[in-house]
Amino acid sequence: MIGSACLELSKIEFHWDDSHPSLINIDSLNLNRGEKLFIHGPSGCGKSTLLNLVTGVLRPTSGEINILGKNLFSLSQKERDQYRVDHIGIIFQQFNLIPYLNVYENISLPCTFSWKRKEMLTIQKRNIYEESVRLLCSLGLSDEKIISQNVTELSTGQQQRVAAARALIGSPEMIIADEPTSALDQDTKQGFLELLFEEARSSNSAVLFVSHDLTLSKFFDRTISFVDINHCTT
Repeated sequence: MIGSACLELSKIEFHWDDSHPSLINIDSLNLNRGEKLFIHGPSGCGKSTLLNLVTGVLRPTSGEINILGKNLFSLSQKERDQYRVDHIGIIFQQFNLIPYLNVYENISLPCTFSWKRKEMLTIQKRNIYEESVRLLCSLGLSDEKIISQNVTELSTGQQQRVAAARALIGSPEMIIADEPTSALDQDTKQGFLELLFEEARSSNSAVLFVSHDLTLSKFFDRTISFVDINHCTT
């Protein structure tokens, strides 16, 4: 069910310093709870920079970013980091799994750093291990031995699902995905998206998905061209 605003961007501009032109110049961008938004654009156009702004890793030169009604940059860096892990699950293009940890240890990381996501599991009457196994199964990894394997032993497709489970655990309000299907064939992409959406729908999480692959747009509620919304002159 699509509900209240999850993400609101207003008059966002970003450049590295005064000697460099703006990379981002976006008048407005909104995403509601439960909505699936697809942003497409060619590689290198600034999509990942936008995601770094949305998650508070980069500070905009000007403008306002609100996550769940909170002005992200009214918070200190430490507070922004905590707010991010509490409310946002991120699936990175390269997955960013911790190579010296096993599958369960990777999936459970958000609950280590966020009392909110850990508390959500308590409300759902699930413990972290059980929820990790459930998410893996729902994402197509039902082999019970996988949970204790080192992530470096997994295939690319398996690592992708572990990264998705890590993003989803504890039901964050927003899921951000940065080109997570770039290494997969078309049939595998579709299957992965269907499983991801099913899990996001169960917790009414918004999904912000960026990719250069426009063929994926048909699976989303709304599609936006990054080039069209980014009014940079360069």
